[in-house]
Amino acid sequence: MKIPQSDSLSTSYMNRIFDSTTATYKFYWFLSILDMHIQGASEMKALDVCARMVAYAWYPIEYFRLSFGVGDSMSGIIPRVAELTGITVDDRLDDKNEVIARAVEQNAGVRRAVKILLQNVPYRFQKPWIDTPDNMEMKRRSQSLENDCLYSLSGQGEGLTVTINPRWSQYLITNYEILRSFTLWHLARFIQQKNPNVPNVAGKLIRPEQREPLTRQKHFWNKVIEIGGAVRCIYTGKELMNVSNLLKPKGTAYYAVRRDLDREGFRMHAIHRQYTYQCNVKLPFRSMVANSSFELYQYTPFNQLPREEGERCPFCKLSRRVEIICETATCVAFYDGYPVSPGHALIIPKRHVASYFDLTNHEREAINVMLQYVKQKVDERFHPDAYNIGINVGNDAGQSVFHCHVHLIPRYEGDVENPKGGVRGVIPGKQKY
Repeated sequence: MKIPQSDSLSTSYMNRIFDSTTATYKFYWFLSILDMHIQGASEMKALDVCARMVAYAWYPIEYFRLSFGVGDSMSGIIPRVAELTGITVDDRLDDKNEVIARAVEQNAGVRRAVKILLQNVPYRFQKPWIDTPDNMEMKRRSQSLENDCLYSLSGQGEGLTVTINPRWSQYLITNYEILRSFTLWHLARFIQQKNPNVPNVAGKLIRPEQREPLTRQKHFWNKVIEIGGAVRCIYTGKELMNVSNLLKPKGTAYYAVRRDLDREGFRMHAIHRQYTYQCNVKLPFRSMVANSSFELYQYTPFNQLPREEGERCPFCKLSRRVEIICETATCVAFYDGYPVSPGHALIIPKRHVASYFDLTNHEREAINVMLQYVKQKVDERFHPDAYNIGINVGNDAGQSVFHCHVHLIPRYEGDVENPKGGVRGVIPGKQKY
């Protein structure tokens, strides 16, 4: 990508400003100068330019935790400035810049942190025009605008001042968007090399001025779960079972949910000093303790939940005497109260639905995964020789409880005289063939 060319300006030099770049400083230096010049400044304190550099780098470092490379100081400067100013990742770029610039004037700690950026970048940026490694010589030669360089430097230390070459002024204003995109393109390529496994680095450089609500994303992931089936552990591939399968009979468990109860949003973690998104998750269990930073819930197994008044379905108001094998957010498994054989288990969806054919894709997948898990538990406890799996759908098929349920029936050698035909025995005359 190249910048707009000019017959009267040394644009060939400007095309080379990011050659041999080993840190992000030049990118953020130029972005900051462009912004300040488009806002009307032709003469600017270099320390103010550095303050805006920090504001620019804040979002990719604090929100996406992108690496700028071992030799880049931004990842050390920003946490220090955040600690001293209270700036958050949600603050707008201009708001960050204003706070940092004011803090540089009033707070010695912030000034020391930001001042590091003055050491080289104001001088090295102009190397395409003035090829010298000596900063003092670079400043001296820039004052005569040698080779029509972009700006001159005057003063020293915290008083270093940048003055835009008048011949470049209109070009910078007219081509502001192109020059900004040119810089961000080179910055994205540089940071992508430092973060090879991070996708879409270009979309992680600038904070959106208005953050979209999460409604669309929530809808998307709800649909993914509905279509894709049960939620599985990313490490083991197993479905995430509820805490109930870890409890001893009549045992209890507690969930501690840490978050701000008043509002959702990004927060600086008090201990780890990292920005995390906190959402107000509400669990369907009894709240034991709640304050401004966390809520403690007592886990309640499915068959211990309060019954809705008038509920007649025996599975929706599952008996407290039932032995639950396991449960997830979608379904629950328990031993049949009237077992056909030892270890006879039922798997049901928690949602009241009469027919297997009315289940969602997610519910069917969750039940199928749980069926495998329950078989494992029955094997360990009862050691059966075989299994029948059955589902009754409709009155004429023998369904007596109109809440969908899957039977897992252990079979044992010799439990019937001749087991041939298996489930064909639902119509006795058709079992043998």
